[in-house]
Amino acid sequence: MQRPVLIKIVGTQTEPGGQEQVLELTTLGIYSCEEGIHQLEYEENDAQDGQAVVSSQMKMIFNANQVRLSKKGAAEGIMVFEEGKKFVSMHETPLGPIEMGMLPLQVKSRVEQDCGEVELLYQMDMEQQVISLNRLKVSFSPRGQAPCS
Repeated sequence: MQRPVLIKIVGTQTEPGGQEQVLELTTLGIYSCEEGIHQLEYEENDAQDGQAVVSSQMKMIFNANQVRLSKKGAAEGIMVFEEGKKFVSMHETPLGPIEMGMLPLQVKSRVEQDCGEVELLYQMDMEQQVISLNRLKVSFSPRGQAPCS
């Protein structure tokens, strides 16, 4: 059964020098669960200074051990988070292909009734050189209700 939810996303990226960037997004979405597999679907909008808004359809599928995040829109991709298992992908750039790696250090999720939370801690590398440590926290609760604690 699908349920409308309010989703709060907080992403923190820390570079090797210690510089930190925090991004926050609150949006509406849909939560569903079938046979222990949880799913969140939502739209993510990104606008750069003076640029048009770019929308992406996001889908997060998760259980106790794994999170799979897919994005469809102007940029498309899939990331799989499983603690201790490195995910590697190739990206085409004007200068040629670049290897990007993502190593999940912590993958946590919990769902209680209509509320839930997914927490990821992962290291990103480019051409096998660490470029950042990232934390992603996604929480959701029923629309029109106070956030779950």
